[in-house]
Amino acid sequence: MASKKAIKVETVQDIKRLEWDYSESQIQHTCKMWFDATFPDIANLLFAAENGGYRTPKAAAMAKYEGMVSGAPDLILFPTKYNTMALGIEMKRPRKPANKQFGIKGRDGGTQSEDQKAWEETCKNNGGQYKVCRGLIEFIEIICDHFWFPSGEFITEAIRRYDEWR
Repeated sequence: MASKKAIKVETVQDIKRLEWDYSESQIQHTCKMWFDATFPDIANLLFAAENGGYRTPKAAAMAKYEGMVSGAPDLILFPTKYNTMALGIEMKRPRKPANKQFGIKGRDGGTQSEDQKAWEETCKNNGGQYKVCRGLIEFIEIICDHFWFPSGEFITEAIRRYDEWR
């Protein structure tokens, strides 16, 4: 069987199949790489909120002291020339379907914590947008919807250039 790296991406489904086994971090990296390549003039307005991962108790206390907020989305897009509303994007792993015929075990997709749900509510109640994203194609659709752009050409370009970003 070919390795995931050797798989040639030719369709949306190829990308989705690859992402079934990617970590949330790998998917987020690919999404940020796509955004930076597609919108270089505003690339720095989309950034990661470093609010997850393991920290020592001392480092966690310092992060909280410095303003880290539990439940904040993984990616934050400041208002831009394309849309004056802020956008929070919470990355989650996609659901992996089982295929009993080939002995492939499925896996549920990631779910939001209570803190993340509360953050989403606060964001929306204060004029922002908040989306849960489960892969590059969904990310492109979220960004295009936010900017009021049709997503078709962006998805076609992402399929063509996907290997550059993974």
